[in-house]
Amino acid sequence: MASPRSIGLSLLLLILYGPGDSCADEPVDAGSVGSHEKFIETVEKSQEAQFEDVVDRYERHLAIHPDDAVAATERCHFVSYFAYAEDFYLESAGDLLEEYESYLERFENEPVVELYRLGSVYGEDAIEKGEQLLDATRIDWTDEQLAEIHLTLARQYGYNKSPEQSRQHAKMAFEKHPTHESQLLWGTALKDEGRKAAAVEVLKEQFPDEDSYQKRSRMNLLSGLGDEDSALALLDQLNEAEDPVVNQFEIARIYARAGRVEKARAAFAGAMETGWNKEAIAREAFALERRYGDAESVLGAYNDFRDQGYRADPVLRYRLGLLNDYPMLPWRVRDVLGLLGLLGCAIGLALAPLLFLVPIHYWGLLREKKGKTGLQWTPGWGLRRAWLVLAVYTLVMTGMNYLFGYETLVWGWSSDNSEMPSIPSLSLARIFLFGDILVFTGLILCLGLGLFRSFVTTDWSVTKAVGMALVFVIPVKILAGINDGVAGMFQSPPADTSILTEMLNAALKHYGPFGLIFGVAIMTPLIEEVIFRGVMLTAIVKYIPFGWANALQAFAFMIVHEHYEFFPFLFCFGLICGYLRKESGGLLPGILLHAFHNGLIALGLIIFAR
Repeated sequence: MASPRSIGLSLLLLILYGPGDSCADEPVDAGSVGSHEKFIETVEKSQEAQFEDVVDRYERHLAIHPDDAVAATERCHFVSYFAYAEDFYLESAGDLLEEYESYLERFENEPVVELYRLGSVYGEDAIEKGEQLLDATRIDWTDEQLAEIHLTLARQYGYNKSPEQSRQHAKMAFEKHPTHESQLLWGTALKDEGRKAAAVEVLKEQFPDEDSYQKRSRMNLLSGLGDEDSALALLDQLNEAEDPVVNQFEIARIYARAGRVEKARAAFAGAMETGWNKEAIAREAFALERRYGDAESVLGAYNDFRDQGYRADPVLRYRLGLLNDYPMLPWRVRDVLGLLGLLGCAIGLALAPLLFLVPIHYWGLLREKKGKTGLQWTPGWGLRRAWLVLAVYTLVMTGMNYLFGYETLVWGWSSDNSEMPSIPSLSLARIFLFGDILVFTGLILCLGLGLFRSFVTTDWSVTKAVGMALVFVIPVKILAGINDGVAGMFQSPPADTSILTEMLNAALKHYGPFGLIFGVAIMTPLIEEVIFRGVMLTAIVKYIPFGWANALQAFAFMIVHEHYEFFPFLFCFGLICGYLRKESGGLLPGILLHAFHNGLIALGLIIFAR
């Protein structure tokens, strides 16, 4: 059965052109059973007749002007619509399209023909075709046509998870010939780069034929960039037009960001009545009250939020956050249960390393019965100390995410089906740097002076330790480059958009080069070498052969990084540092190798940022 849109189009064509031959058939009695089916068939036949009439016009034109590339291309555009349309698909259009696209082969280096071919491919094919067209100096492009190529490439690189290339082409498209789409893409790219003022300037421009969807997109971007005056002006235009594209939740967000508290409250209330994503609405209404409300309104907003289910605040981060401002707010039974759940999570995290260490203990007992013994290194840390430092590491790093990245941490439990929230840049920097400082402090408390004694190399001099670290950094960087190249062929998103890289860039942004180097090239090597090649390897090598012990600590080192595309490199790096620990009798060579490797990464980020 034809859709309402198809029927409406057909009726419009009938009004403009008159009925086709199919309407001259025997009349249909409107009062007969099944008349609607006959009328639909009549309309569909009329629509097909109009399609054939347009095709005939193109053919007559091209018979007279066979070298008219524009007409030949427009004919393909017209027929391809009906070859792929869902509302009104014509089987004959597919056959015609193949014939008409073959006709285009007579036109060599015609811009309109090449742009049509570019629009007919997608993904990697579109990227390859677009880059080829940009290099085709033999074609006389206009700025508008070049902008169309850059816009296509910006889209396709965006779909292909290549943000840097997408940004570059979005910029070129906007500079060559600004359009709504290139404006939104380039404005979004500038926002992602942190260039808010430049993004606002780009997004302020209004095109004469801007539709409601484009206006709405600009409004949300400008609001997110802090230009509330421009966002409110666009909101007023949409409200005046009574445009259904804008919903109450969006309106509430704009008012909340602009500090229009009463209007935001009213819009949030309206959104709660009509919206489907009530958890997300209630969360932002609660955030509004935390910023502008009093104790009573804050508690009411929090309870409305929790009414959406336990997943709204599963481990009570928001409720505990109210203690500082409103310590006397009453607690409900569900709040107390949430507190017990948080305690249970902490205990579970502390005990989790035992799942790894207990089997090693019993493996060692079996080996002892067979008369086999392991290695004894100084300091003589055992499995209990290994469990303690792993528990500290796990609790501290999870706690930092709990404090600064809670929405991301519990996103999987959410019921509002929203996209995974991003952690603010400052929060990422705090997780990275403060987390390292707290973990190192915990290691000192757990290990005492033994931590520093573990640095001493009993079999190598300091000079040899430094030299071997410098020697090994070369193959390590080669391994990293190979892993990066292979991962780039398969991974999504690319390595340059991983959470680890985002964290390092955030540290550079907020704490400068010295903060980044302190965190990534000093604190991280010390912590990770002490935990994995120091305490863990020293403890488990007493129970099992060195080869197995080294592989297990390297595996644990790989897992905690959560940098999946670099798992092969991380595992190999862990094995190398474990080998250096065994051969040197201390942690210094591994710490230096780790520091040199990370220091080069930090240096690259600093140079690139400049």
